[in-house]
Amino acid sequence: MDRDHLLERPTVDLIAELRKSIEANVVPRVLADRLEAIEAAINRLRAARTLEPAPKGQPSSLGDLLRTLPRTKALSTEQQLTFAALRGEHGDTDTLWAQANASGLSKAIPMLKRTLALDKLTAGHTSLVEALQRKSDVKRPESLEFLAGLDPTDWIELVLEHGVPPGSGQEPGKYIEQLQADVEGRFPTQVLGQQLVKKLSEHKRFPTAKVVRFLNANPDFDLKKQHVEPYLNASDKRDDPLREGLLQLQRVHVLTANARETGALLEAGFGSATQIVNEGKAALELKVAGQFSPERAGEIFAAAENVVTYVAVVATAYVSPSASGNAVHVIPAPSASPKTLKEYPSLRSLFGDLDYCECRHCQSVLGPAAYLADLMHFLQRSPLTSNPNGKLSPANFNLGYLSRYLEYAAEGTVLGALLQRR
Repeated sequence: MDRDHLLERPTVDLIAELRKSIEANVVPRVLADRLEAIEAAINRLRAARTLEPAPKGQPSSLGDLLRTLPRTKALSTEQQLTFAALRGEHGDTDTLWAQANASGLSKAIPMLKRTLALDKLTAGHTSLVEALQRKSDVKRPESLEFLAGLDPTDWIELVLEHGVPPGSGQEPGKYIEQLQADVEGRFPTQVLGQQLVKKLSEHKRFPTAKVVRFLNANPDFDLKKQHVEPYLNASDKRDDPLREGLLQLQRVHVLTANARETGALLEAGFGSATQIVNEGKAALELKVAGQFSPERAGEIFAAAENVVTYVAVVATAYVSPSASGNAVHVIPAPSASPKTLKEYPSLRSLFGDLDYCECRHCQSVLGPAAYLADLMHFLQRSPLTSNPNGKLSPANFNLGYLSRYLEYAAEGTVLGALLQRR
């Protein structure tokens, strides 16, 4: 059995086999007194093996990764062996870093953590890891946040120069998308802020500077998982332009797959799913033609339609019956909690209680319901006159025609049914 096959077996198993050989007099008994030294030698040999260059077409070895460190920060041979032995014993766990600190590697731990993280990000691509090491933040040697500052063009240039991971067989385009998605997954707020600066720094209708400052000050705020209104209320922020900008950003961001798409939609003038649906699919495709394929624009439009439909359903579920005493609820509508009503603006918060009751105000002949009934009755008794062009105009406007116009506009609704019965 050669050395490589031997070292693939755990050290514990090798020592156990050696003990059996000693008891069977296969090897000299004097080795029994040197088992600890032999075990240490095996571990050191195993560590040295991980520091050897990886075979061609294989993912990078630990030695390959350690050689990507800047020359001024490079570990000595003894330090490399120490770290390799500890990693072989503890893996990439918290124990590894505790033992590394105890072994005198405390100053190197931040850049070692960064190096291993870059290895995972790039799928073992040594030359790309080395290129990214040169872009790292000197003041924050452990952090990978510097990657959030790379735009799609930077990633394209890096992959064109260094290729894809050896032996992976990946397409360069897919690898670039994977790298960008991984970075945005780690730093969603930071990547989004970078895109806003790039796309909307000169935009006059969007408060780019305020929104970017907010994102930088709140890097843990996730627009796809947290709601803007409660967050701002909790932090007591009363900046209306900031609030409107964040709400606009959130409404668009939930429709997209990444920060780049969000920036492109905002740059094209879209601020919500409702606006996208109202303007239509053709308008969306036209405005983002240079940045989205027609297929992707269609997917975003479909997502916007889903949002608008969902919001309409939810809004309907939360509307309390106010004017119809004969309403029958097959499935009881859920009522909004006091917490929800407090955190989000609503008709109730703007105009007060919307429910009707048996108090003298709601039952009054001067109340809103009575006024609507009286208006409908008045329209019912009004004479009808035809309008040749089918449109309202000051010349032929009258209350009778308003009744016909309301009937046409409300066709297919409950109000339309009521008007049909007049």
